[in-house]
Amino acid sequence: MRKLSIKDAFTLARIIKKADIKEEIADFANRIAVKNNSKDETVNTEAVGLEFVITLLTSLSNKETEQEFYSLLADIRGDITSDEVSKLSIPEVLSDVKKIIRENDIKSFFTSLSALK
Repeated sequence: MRKLSIKDAFTLARIIKKADIKEEIADFANRIAVKNNSKDETVNTEAVGLEFVITLLTSLSNKETEQEFYSLLADIRGDITSDEVSKLSIPEVLSDVKKIIRENDIKSFFTSLSALK
């Protein structure tokens, strides 16, 4: 699995725009920023990231947006096609997302996404 790139930010920004969840993204970015700027450990970055994915998945209301998500995850993984992603179990997708979150600077990624409004 590769690191997230600027290409991923723009792809995800298009998905977010189509799914109409820009406000939720700003909230996720803010919650992560608050956690990182304080000693308060009550905000779990991984939990916020998973909440974001669940929000994204429930918002993928049209087939085109759904396909874009499959393509994005396949591209990040690098070892699977978008068609194979569409056949993954939910626990497998969440496991992939957890790995992406652990291996990337999610705070900066969410902050960048919220700036792309």
